[in-house]
Amino acid sequence: MDTKERLLIIEDSEEVVDFLTDSILNPSGYGTLVSRDGQDGLRRALEDKPDLILLDLNLPRMTGLEILKVLHDRGSDIPVILMTFYGSEEIAVEAFRLGVKNYIVKPFKAGEVLEAVEGALGEGRLRREKDRLTEELMGAKKQLEFRVRELTTLYEITRAMASLMDLETLLSRLVEAAVFLTKADEGMLFLIDEETNELYLRAAKGIGEKYARGSRLRVDDSLIGKVVRTGEPVRIASPEDRLDLKVQTGHLVSSLVYVPLKLRGEIRGVLGVSNRVTNRPFKRADQHRLNILADHAVIALENARLYGAEQRRAFHLAMTSHLSQRISSILDVDGLLSEVVELLKQDLGYYYSQILLRDNSDYLTMREGTGDVGRSIRDSGLRVQIDDQTIIGWAANNGETLCANDVHEDPRFRLHELLPGTMAELAVPLRVGGQVIGVLDIHGNERNTFDDDDELTLQMLGDQIAIAIQNANSYERVRRRAQELSSLNQIATAVASSLDVDEILKRVMRGINEIMHVEAGSLLLTDEAADELEFKTTLHGRTEKLTPFRIRLGQGIAGWVAEKGEPLLVDDVRGDPRHHSKIGETIGFEARSILCVPLKLKDRVIGVIELINKLGKGGDTRFSQDDLELLSALAASVAVAVENAGLYKTTKGEMSEAFRTTLASMSQYAYDPLKAFATNTYALKAGLERGTISCADDTMDQLLSSMERQIQQMASLTEIFNLLASPQTSAEDWANLEQRFEKLKARHAS
Repeated sequence: MDTKERLLIIEDSEEVVDFLTDSILNPSGYGTLVSRDGQDGLRRALEDKPDLILLDLNLPRMTGLEILKVLHDRGSDIPVILMTFYGSEEIAVEAFRLGVKNYIVKPFKAGEVLEAVEGALGEGRLRREKDRLTEELMGAKKQLEFRVRELTTLYEITRAMASLMDLETLLSRLVEAAVFLTKADEGMLFLIDEETNELYLRAAKGIGEKYARGSRLRVDDSLIGKVVRTGEPVRIASPEDRLDLKVQTGHLVSSLVYVPLKLRGEIRGVLGVSNRVTNRPFKRADQHRLNILADHAVIALENARLYGAEQRRAFHLAMTSHLSQRISSILDVDGLLSEVVELLKQDLGYYYSQILLRDNSDYLTMREGTGDVGRSIRDSGLRVQIDDQTIIGWAANNGETLCANDVHEDPRFRLHELLPGTMAELAVPLRVGGQVIGVLDIHGNERNTFDDDDELTLQMLGDQIAIAIQNANSYERVRRRAQELSSLNQIATAVASSLDVDEILKRVMRGINEIMHVEAGSLLLTDEAADELEFKTTLHGRTEKLTPFRIRLGQGIAGWVAEKGEPLLVDDVRGDPRHHSKIGETIGFEARSILCVPLKLKDRVIGVIELINKLGKGGDTRFSQDDLELLSALAASVAVAVENAGLYKTTKGEMSEAFRTTLASMSQYAYDPLKAFATNTYALKAGLERGTISCADDTMDQLLSSMERQIQQMASLTEIFNLLASPQTSAEDWANLEQRFEKLKARHAS
């Protein structure tokens, strides 16, 4: 047995000492100390503190009982075995009272000594074991209390974080907790940008703002990236490790700990602390605490992210519903588009948004944009080709939403000088029944502006906008059609109320200009004798320039329509061989699209109406099928009115000529007898004056005066007849007839 326990033998007998040490105790593995007198034995007992004392009663310089009394008074707990002789039991009793554990009687045997020693030491061993266990228990208790406080702190921190749903606040509190738990100088939290494979600083404490803002580190070649690559913490604390240790703050640090933010095996980011001012290295316990915090933190972050996403989704859905309700009641397309872009700015906070609509070609025309910038871009006539070369064009061409969260990485992005802050762009096709009618284009002024929820929400909004545009267009078509039909009826009524061809043609062209806004228009009538079309009236004062020109039947688009008797709609005259550009070149006018319809009576074409370059939004000059149908309906009424006016003019001319002949005959009929009557009257008057005819009273003079007045009256009437019967008689002459007749009557009545 090798116990290494020390026994103090206080014995003056050398024989007894040798027996105990050499024969019993040393062979049994005990260590021995020896004193030959009482005073020395007491000194060594107090100084060396042996595990057991073998004490003889009779000692020089101090007895065994005296030693026991001193030890007892000093509160010594060293066990003592008393060595005595037979006959000393009374003294032994006193010794037991003073704390002796056992006694052996001299002469003694080895077995008796070992048994007594083992018995006395056993109690001490138990006491020391108890003390050791008590000390360990106290240490464990302290450690447990520290651990409980630590876990309580962690629990309170994680509980507080779990209740936080605002991501920004949560990130800030998380870094603060990391610094607090590890007593670090500074803390930081990096999240992973999966698109760029970079770690970007999301929150920090103790790091200067000018260093922290926008910090990004490559995962592939950075110390913190090692945590992402391996999924294991990194702790650097030894002096040799920190000689060249430099982190993104721009300062040398003495120690650091980085732990992964891991959720279901996926690394979401890195939580780290470092000491820059304090020279204290981080221990494993610091790393352990940081690991626990990170494990709870990543769950809280995920919950906050999900909560934020749900809140944002709910908000977006509410806004989408709100927007849908707002725009569904707007039946004016321009007002609808303006409302949409402003609501996207006000309610959803996007940097810029615009709506482009397809203009019946392979282009999209910008119709409305946010604020003054949007109006400037719209007024500049922005058009985007539908192809895969631009973000907007790609969305329209493929009928799918295209998201570029970093526009500078997408070759299809086109920077507009009025939108320098664009960092992200989302183009949503506006579809109705599988057909793309336009694109909703939204810009963000930060990278990664749009997530999957934004994309889904804006797609839903795009569908609502497309439906609203379709409804507004349908309403506008119905309203415009009703207005056109009303105008058509007014034009038909107006032309039917006139029998003057020139007036009819002018009214027609004025009415057409009110219904269809065009750059130019002409009405040409057929000269059947020459087989030509001649310009009768035009829009916008070009009649005088065009009057000298005549178009042969079959020449140009107007001649083709007149010859074939069929309407014609040409979207682009540059690609139509029938187009005759000479007239336009002569007067300095460029035609791009033409709508021409015949003025037709049964199978006879009496003229054509030709309209050029429709005025539309975004520079679209093409006519629609509705325009052709409307102009054809108007042409039918115009043809009848022109024909009726022509017939009236012919009839009126024939009636006027017959009337003139009759008047001439009547005038001659009145003139011949008047001439004879006048001759006879003058002869009678002359005879009276010469005296060849006499009368007894003045009866004859009165008769002659009356006859003379009647002759003058009939002569004046005959002059009027002759004037009206003349081919040179004007409408003014006819209008003044009554006035002249009244004057004639008044003059002769007096």
